[in-house]
Amino acid sequence: MKKALVCGAGGFIGGHLVKFLKEKGYWVRGVDLKLNEFAPISDIVDDFVVGDLRDIEVIRAVIDEDMDEIYQLAADMGGAGFVFTGDNDADIMHNSALINLNIAHEAVKKKVKKRNIVALQMQHRHKNGGSAGFHSKKGYSRKE
Repeated sequence: MKKALVCGAGGFIGGHLVKFLKEKGYWVRGVDLKLNEFAPISDIVDDFVVGDLRDIEVIRAVIDEDMDEIYQLAADMGGAGFVFTGDNDADIMHNSALINLNIAHEAVKKKVKKRNIVALQMQHRHKNGGSAGFHSKKGYSRKE
């Protein structure tokens, strides 16, 4: 049985991904700051960890040496009041980059076979309400 980790499993996309992987016969661990609000966690994963993925110790704890695949969907979302003011852009970028880099580093150290790091769509807004037009829909994926 393949073993997968879904980071960001508490969100809409992550929740659907864990359900998809379970249907394909995977053993699945989810991790997020919050439980999935769209389905009872016991129905969609084998193991769920509530943890802050900015913390390298949390990442070390959730990535096992025998993981076959990691899907990194977690991002600093903070809510519209936090995200769209423009006052927190540096923190949002820093936190999301920190999560991605820490997961990639630990996955390489533990020789995870397949790593998928997805930068979810981001859009920076100027204080005047106009868009800077930064969009990233596809992240880093490496298959060995």
